[in-house]
Amino acid sequence: MAKKRTMEFIYSASIAYEMVLGGYTLHLYYADALVYSLITPYDEDEIFEIHTAQVGDVMWIVHPAHAPRKLKRIGVSEFELEEISFTDGPFLTRNDLIDPFNISPTEIECDVTEVGEYGTLTASTGVFDKGHVGALFKLTHTKTTIFVSTTGAVTSSELSAKGSVRFVCKGTWTGTVKWQRNENDRGWEDFRTYSGKNNYNPTETIIEKEDNVKFRIAPVAGMTLGYQGELLSDENRHSGIVRVIGYGSSRVVAVQVVTRLESTDATVRWSEGSWSDYRGWPGSVTFFQGRCCYAGALSSSEKTVGAEIEYPTLIGITS
Repeated sequence: MAKKRTMEFIYSASIAYEMVLGGYTLHLYYADALVYSLITPYDEDEIFEIHTAQVGDVMWIVHPAHAPRKLKRIGVSEFELEEISFTDGPFLTRNDLIDPFNISPTEIECDVTEVGEYGTLTASTGVFDKGHVGALFKLTHTKTTIFVSTTGAVTSSELSAKGSVRFVCKGTWTGTVKWQRNENDRGWEDFRTYSGKNNYNPTETIIEKEDNVKFRIAPVAGMTLGYQGELLSDENRHSGIVRVIGYGSSRVVAVQVVTRLESTDATVRWSEGSWSDYRGWPGSVTFFQGRCCYAGALSSSEKTVGAEIEYPTLIGITS
C-alpha cells in the first residue's frame, strides 16, 4: 500500500488547503476537492522526514537529501514548487585553515572572473564529486587594485570594492565632484555629490555590503586643475563565488561566476559550500526576527577534503 502524509497549507484564518504527499507527488485539496497537483523530489519514505515553515502564501520545505524548496500559492487554485538557489553560502572552513600542519594544501583556479561567465574550476588534487553539481565555491585572492585617484576634471578609473571604502578630496579647488557607484553593471549612479570652493576637502568612509560593486570619481565639467580625488578600499583581499554546473572529473568541473573573482590565479584560500547533494542539505527550517533560518546538514569526516575533520551542525540564514 502506497504511503501518504497529510499536512495543511494555511493561507489565512479562513482559507486552508489540505496537502497530501505521496511518493514524488503533492496534491492540494480545498473543501475536499482536488485543486492542484505537483511533482516533488521526495519518495514515499522521505515525505515523513521533511520539515516545513510557512509565512503567508509561501511554505519553505526542507529535507537533508534535497535542496530546499518553496511551495507558493500563486492563485486560488494554482501552486508552484520552486527549488531555492543560494548565492552567498554558507561555506565550510576555508581550505588553508582546515589543517595547520599541511604546508601544501590544495589549490583551485578558475579561468573566468566576471559575473555570469561560464568557465572551468581546476583543482591541484582530487576535490570534486558528481554531487557537487549545484554547489558553491568561494575563492579568495589578494586585491590587485585597492586605490584609484584623479586630478582636475578627469574621471578616475574604476575601483571594485566591498567593505570599507574611503573617498578623499585634496588640493585647492572650486567646482563639483561626484562619487559614483555601479552595482552589477547596471550603470553609473551618483552616490555622493560635493561642491566646494578653495579649501573645502571632504573625506567620507562607507561600508559597502553588496557584491559586484564598482566606484569611481567623476568631477563635473568646470572643475579647477587643483582638484585631487582618491578612492581607497581598506580590504586587501576579495572573495568571489562560483556555482558548479557540470562535473568533469575529481579535479575539473564546469562553473558559472556568481560574484566577481579577483583573479584567475590559483589560490589555497577557497571554501566549499556547506550544502550540496554531496554534503547534504538542511533538515530543519524556521523563522526568527523576520529571517528564514536553516539548520542541519552535518558534513561527515569521510567527505572532508584534507584533514579528517567532522564539521558541526551548520546554520544558514537567508532573507
